[in-house]
Amino acid sequence: MQAQIKTASPAGEYYLRGVMETAAGFKLNEDSSFQFFFSYGALDRQGHGKWKMEGDKIIFDSNPKNLRDFKLTASKKDEQEGITIIFTGGNAAINKYLHTIVRTGSKEAHTAAGNDGIAMLPAMKADTIILFFEWCAEKQSVFTPGRTSDNRYTFELLPTIFDVVFDNFKMSVQPGKITGVLPFSGDLVCNFVKEK
Repeated sequence: MQAQIKTASPAGEYYLRGVMETAAGFKLNEDSSFQFFFSYGALDRQGHGKWKMEGDKIIFDSNPKNLRDFKLTASKKDEQEGITIIFTGGNAAINKYLHTIVRTGSKEAHTAAGNDGIAMLPAMKADTIILFFEWCAEKQSVFTPGRTSDNRYTFELLPTIFDVVFDNFKMSVQPGKITGVLPFSGDLVCNFVKEK
């Protein structure tokens, strides 16, 4: 009869090691919930949700996930040429990093807003409007306008703009260590070492 080996719970606090000028960490709770933080310069991000083990992998899922970071507050037909996107709730330091992509059929236009939070695009019918914040570009908010004749849209930035979304996201687990590429870190492998 084989002895059954009980795997130790990975619950605890893990902190990023080996990435200069960056602080990040996971807190894995015994109830399978987690909190995540990331700080680089003036950029602070956070996330939360549930974790579970699958072999030597830990899987993170945000709760809720797939949230939009922008809310459409107004839409109308204006006499001006082109499409105007107005962002509210931001400031000059953030506004210039807000991006808009407008699609109609196979055509696409892309621009960033100015310091005033206004983005101007060429005249076209907006079948789809995609918004994202450059510092959190892994998340996109997609809107399908009710009237494609409208050309002036106002969107409010929501507090979730800095949230990190984990969607069935897997990282490797070794004793005292979590390793993997974060949803927004490109191909940079990040090592998180358990401290508590």
